Amino acid sequence: MEKRQIFEYTREQEDQIIIALASHNVPLATAYINNVLDENLLERDLSPEMTRCFLCCLTETLVRAAKKIGKSVCSQIDEIKKRMFTVKKEMEYTPLSPGWKMDKEMEELRGAFTETAREIGEQKIVDRSSRDQRLCQEIVEYISNNYWDPELNVAKVGDYLQLSPNYISTIFRRETGNRLVEVIARTRVLEAEKLLMTGAGVMTTGERTGFNDNTTFIRTFKKYTGITPGQMRAEYAS
Repeated sequence: MEKRQIFEYTREQEDQIIIALASHNVPLATAYINNVLDENLLERDLSPEMTRCFLCCLTETLVRAAKKIGKSVCSQIDEIKKRMFTVKKEMEYTPLSPGWKMDKEMEELRGAFTETAREIGEQKIVDRSSRDQRLCQEIVEYISNNYWDPELNVAKVGDYLQLSPNYISTIFRRETGNRLVEVIARTRVLEAEKLLMTGAGVMTTGERTGFNDNTTFIRTFKKYTGITPGQMRAEYAS
């Protein structure tokens, strides 16, 4: 039977690896990783670029697992990335014999993945309160740097952190007592106040602080300040 040329790595498989590492079950996580490697690199005929894409996806899984535990990404990740490019280059420039995927380079790559999983999985759980506080700080910093983006919302913050919107909203509300959507709005209003104090026009200010339209800007601004943007601008102009 002809081997398939597209890799397969499902969300369910990724979740299995992450959950195993988060529960510090290193043998199970390693088994899942090896199964996915075998399924794609032994049972499929992947091109060099498709192989690299697959390995990138598996690497990102380990990064997500490390973040979930509260651990900084370990040094082994860099080693994996180096080997990804080495393997890709060998595939492109070296005549490959059947079973090439089990050669020394591939086994070293497999070892790098399993060693990374071990480093992540054996890490002690970081104090939840400290971890969640750092997460909230990251959220606030991201909002402060991106309030001007009209598309900024809870989902986009979650994408940046590679965490679900519901998860970050729950953690943020529990740790700060504030709703994340309101923090985004208040941050925009605060920045709008600064612009209005310098004499910037109402419409220009709304656009520069991430509001999709002038009506929404005026309504939101008044909700948090008690006056309209035009009134505040007039106050500082007089």
